Amino acid sequence: VRGLDWARKYGLRVMVELHTAPGSQNGWNHSGREGAIGWMDSTPQGRAYGDRTLRVMRKMIEFVIQPQYADVVTLFGVLNEPLAAKIGLDRVKEWTKEAYAVARAATNNVKGAGPILVIHEGFVGLAMWQNEMPPQKYDRVVLGK
Repeated sequence: VRGLDWARKYGLRVMVELHTAPGSQNGWNHSGREGAIGWMDSTPQGRAYGDRTLRVMRKMIEFVIQPQYADVVTLFGVLNEPLAAKIGLDRVKEWTKEAYAVARAATNNVKGAGPILVIHEGFVGLAMWQNEMPPQKYDRVVLGK
């Protein structure tokens, strides 16, 4: 919060990102747990981790869209580096679309409201996401590596 206040004071814009998910989305130490990937795996617990991540993400979005932060936080990364090769690209895409819906619901689905959402391609290449989230249906989404 202090960083956001500093950003406002000095006229900076920032990206806030959900950097780790319950169960780990990639098995690397910066994901909260090194080793096995449990987030969105094929178990019921994996789905529960995905749902919990959506709830946390919603709370973060609701925080950054408050009037005092809405013009400071212009980008929001829904989840840092999910490892689609291990989790399954279809699961990652499904969760990402759910994350989009949750994020936009936090702004009452007002077109143009809330931060631009940044989606990580899951280390599978941008081509694997082609036509997945068309701009006619998905407002202000950036797909990155």
